[in-house]
Amino acid sequence: MRKLNLITTLLLATLSHGSYAASLSIDYLSGGRGVGPDGVVTAELGDTLQFELNMDFSGPDEITLGGGFDINFGPAFAPVDFVFDLVFQSSWLQGFFEAGRYFNGSFGSFFGFTGPDRVGVLTLEVIAQNGLFVVAPSTTEGNAGPFLSAITFLPQIPPDMFGTQVRIVPVPAALWLLLSGLGVLCLRTRPRA
Repeated sequence: MRKLNLITTLLLATLSHGSYAASLSIDYLSGGRGVGPDGVVTAELGDTLQFELNMDFSGPDEITLGGGFDINFGPAFAPVDFVFDLVFQSSWLQGFFEAGRYFNGSFGSFFGFTGPDRVGVLTLEVIAQNGLFVVAPSTTEGNAGPFLSAITFLPQIPPDMFGTQVRIVPVPAALWLLLSGLGVLCLRTRPRA
């Protein structure tokens, strides 16, 4: 019985801690060919994609003063823009594209941020021919530092990070498929003598 109580206590502690984990996520907003049934965004060369950077500091001890983050997108995309939402424009914030491979950003307020909120919108242009790529947040490589607790003023446990997969399909293959389909239609509808 004592062993069962210990297991139950550990399980409840794990579940309650997991439900309050702070997070940063990149979510697809618009552009490209949309999201497929497998949850992967599909795009072609030259498409423009928009992603939301969302945060959630809604746990009981997770009010944050802010901190730094990166959004990694790599050589498959060319950066277009990142626009912070109005909620964050009243605080200190900073953002710049670094080496064309990631966006380095930070935000903060001495009053603290809490709850789920959209941080901003990232716009990228597809410059790769094909492949499967991930657009994802990560802890910062810049000098903004980690997220700080508004309660203890100490570094917070890094938030969970969630990215979005993007499948870039080659245009010639899509065009070839369209042309072959049209050819089959033309052959089937041709009058027979």
